[in-house]
Amino acid sequence: MNISLAAADGILARTIDVLNNGDRSLLGALDKLPAPIYVTDADGVITYYNPACIAFAGRVPAPGR
Repeated sequence: MNISLAAADGILARTIDVLNNGDRSLLGALDKLPAPIYVTDADGVITYYNPACIAFAGRVPAPGR
């Protein structure tokens, strides 16, 4: 799958907006994606991950760490 950096930036910006505003319907959609999605704060601390991250990393991510 090819995706442009602009498209990836747009997806990331929308994901961060959803996380900040608590749109549960879009979070549910992100949870269904087969690609791992991690969101971190400015310090690199995980604030969100979807279930695909578990298979990708082989462990459960630790939000807040």
